[in-house]
Amino acid sequence: SSDATSCVLFTSLSSINGPKIVVPRLNGTCIIPASNAGAYFIRLTLNQVDYSQAIPFTIYPTPNITQVAPNRVPIGTSITATITGQGFTNSSSMRVMVGDTL
Repeated sequence: SSDATSCVLFTSLSSINGPKIVVPRLNGTCIIPASNAGAYFIRLTLNQVDYSQAIPFTIYPTPNITQVAPNRVPIGTSITATITGQGFTNSSSMRVMVGDTL
């Protein structure tokens, strides 16, 4: 039999019966399904035995981007872009990707 590694996502330390997300055993990546914005906890399990402490995890609301300026630049040009919209979260962990570049 193969080992079943999963992530358990739950909304409070007292509600550990949250949805389980199966994780590839060698990959170790938790793929979180679309969920409501808010504070959660995540815990890694192996064969339904807790393998880690509950770790705080936040899902931020999706921002609404209304404008990016400038909207074009010549290839190879470094610029500072201004992104305008609503619902941005002030967090040092938030990043912007342009194509495949972070």
